[in-house]
Amino acid sequence: MKRDGHTHSMYCQHGSHEPTEAMIERAIDHGFRVYSVTEHAPLPPGFASSLPYPAETVASLQLDPRALDDYLDDMHRLKERFAPYIQILVGFELDYIPAYADWTQGFLERVGTRMEDGVLSVHFLPVGETWYGIDLSAEHMAQEILPHYGSMAGVERAYYAWLTRAVTADLGPHKPTRIGHLTRCRMFQRDFPPTPVEEAGRLDAEREALLQTIRQHGYALDHNMSGRDHPGCGEPYPPDPIAARARAMGIPLIYGSDAHRVADVGRYYDVSEPLRAPAP
Repeated sequence: MKRDGHTHSMYCQHGSHEPTEAMIERAIDHGFRVYSVTEHAPLPPGFASSLPYPAETVASLQLDPRALDDYLDDMHRLKERFAPYIQILVGFELDYIPAYADWTQGFLERVGTRMEDGVLSVHFLPVGETWYGIDLSAEHMAQEILPHYGSMAGVERAYYAWLTRAVTADLGPHKPTRIGHLTRCRMFQRDFPPTPVEEAGRLDAEREALLQTIRQHGYALDHNMSGRDHPGCGEPYPPDPIAARARAMGIPLIYGSDAHRVADVGRYYDVSEPLRAPAP
């Protein structure tokens, strides 16, 4: 069954603001039968206020908390409207932020009865006591994050460690069980020197350990196509060899366009071979 498990909506503050129904109509035109709207959840207020960015940047990283009920109401109306043509699942892409696990669990308890799908992601890494977004720009990565971790391999290692904590965290019964964009930390890989072969081997082992943890917990992976279109990356998250390894381990892979505009819906679905090929 053709499914897009990771998309955004007109409520996304860094998206195109095109009508969500236009995105759904494109999904129907492309033969999708299941379509998940997984808008960025609001960030914990204390975390949001601690970020070292202007207010408008912080606002762009999350659903406006004041729009939470409007988002849920509108998406459930669209679910009913398009029910004869496609199954809409309403949900969130949720950030794992360890110090705010209680807040996150409380948020999930509040929306749980109206949340039908979800993606659990990591978008921030700590530098000392300050958290920085990992996907703002290559310049931001070079200036604020890379000096702390020493190399892109160090950033990647830290990212996998936080993803491991996200998988094992207790966030209650409504916690999403699909891990978003496993290799998002490689978003700017073309902008920095390649990882030395020996270091790449160590990263392979750490990534394998993360996949084993994901498998042991019975979680799925978001096979996220957005990296293919990013000039600094040029590959999906995770890239095909890692996706194929996950599939061989029995980890479900769910295609995700990560669409933030109408034109992104369904992108690269037909070349997502690790999804379509039979598992070994």
